[in-house]
Amino acid sequence: MKIKKYLGVSLKSKMRALMFIAIIPLLVFVFYLIFQVGTYSDYYNAIYKSISVANDFSQKFKYDYDYSMYQIVIGSSNFQKEGISKKLEDANNKIKYLRNSALMAENKSTTKYMKDYIDSLKRSTEIIKKNMEADGPKYDKNLMILDNDIRTTTTMITDALQKYVYIETFEMNKVHNKIEVERKRNVTFTCIIFAVLLVVTLILAEIISHSITKPIKNLCISTKLVGNGDFTTRVPDSESDEIAMLTTSFNTMIEKIGSLVEDVKLEQINLRKTELKLMQAQINPHFLYNTLDTIIWLAEGNKTKDVVSMVSALSRFFRIALSKGYDYISIKEEEMLIRSYLQIQQYRYQDILEYEINIPEHMEQCSILKLTLQPVVENALYHGIKNKRGMGKIVVEGYCEEDTIWFKVKDNGIGMNQQKVEQIKKLFNRPKEKDAPEQNGFGLFNVNERIKLNFGAEYGLDVKSEYGIGSEFTICIPKITETRYYNI
Repeated sequence: MKIKKYLGVSLKSKMRALMFIAIIPLLVFVFYLIFQVGTYSDYYNAIYKSISVANDFSQKFKYDYDYSMYQIVIGSSNFQKEGISKKLEDANNKIKYLRNSALMAENKSTTKYMKDYIDSLKRSTEIIKKNMEADGPKYDKNLMILDNDIRTTTTMITDALQKYVYIETFEMNKVHNKIEVERKRNVTFTCIIFAVLLVVTLILAEIISHSITKPIKNLCISTKLVGNGDFTTRVPDSESDEIAMLTTSFNTMIEKIGSLVEDVKLEQINLRKTELKLMQAQINPHFLYNTLDTIIWLAEGNKTKDVVSMVSALSRFFRIALSKGYDYISIKEEEMLIRSYLQIQQYRYQDILEYEINIPEHMEQCSILKLTLQPVVENALYHGIKNKRGMGKIVVEGYCEEDTIWFKVKDNGIGMNQQKVEQIKKLFNRPKEKDAPEQNGFGLFNVNERIKLNFGAEYGLDVKSEYGIGSEFTICIPKITETRYYNI
């Protein structure tokens, strides 16, 4: 009886019930996973940051402070030149940060000891300072204070920092183990939930399918005829209100579709090609290989800071380039992407590459198609700067005029002659034809085509160039103030 009553419900209600039964439990579980992962991630990152600060403090403070005080004691320097007050203030600030970020009670006590050590160090330093200002012999007295008080105290600070790092590292391992346990449990729960949802969905789908198969039989027959190219067929009227609405719309559609079918096919082919090239070019393997080679070269040269800077830039580049598969990102993220790209390339081409990025803050929250600027910047580097002798510069500028956003990518590279410029403009201003020459990589032409396909023919790229002087590419897109994250 209940099934018969259900079969009389409208198709919209049936589909809505199926959606809620299948999707709502899944969404709840997904939100739970996101919350759990975010919580553990924040906890893990806080420990990692405090360990990094403690390690950096431990490695540098003792050597810097002992050496500075030694230079002062032997008369080779003075307190102002060595910046003793600044070093003590920085040490206090770092210890305060470590105390606030410590997750273990034992480490909070350790930071209290470190604060006391810094105070003791400050007192010893003041004694030496007074001795230096007083008359009479002072070298032996100050050297004794340096050896017995200051160096001993800095050693105790270093030992306390190592203890802090050890305890925080132990806590990090505990967090890692918790994450692993949660991961296994979540995998089990996910499998169970998906299995239950699959069974329920299949049952409901079968019921709904059976309830609508008979009324739409004629519609299916007419659809097959249209699929074979017969646009003269018409679907007979139906007694069901919902099916009648569908058949009326279908009959109206097939009257118009004949004249549009070829245009739609051509546009879809071009769109598919562009989307495919976008996916293929989002991560350039040669760029990744060359960057990793540079990192290895820097590591072999013990250039730790450069390695950290370059790995951070590479991580930031790929995090934004992938961006969970979203096609739209903010202009601020696009700026961070090209800044990371140029920072990486500057390590490889430091003798020939300078860059400048000027994008106003009020534009940063507007949305933009991902990888709009980076291919243009890459073109400026490889086809402009690399082909000239001496230092070159890439300038990226952005500005807004009413509902339109403009970007300019300028370089003072080798430039192009007018024949080449006209050829590029011609390709920019016409749809890509079936027999048009293919461009390597993501390329300017695919950026232009993506912009036109998504926003219209009035938007896209333009170019100005003079051989031996440089090139300027202009990108025109609409101003999108709402946040977009969906795929195209």
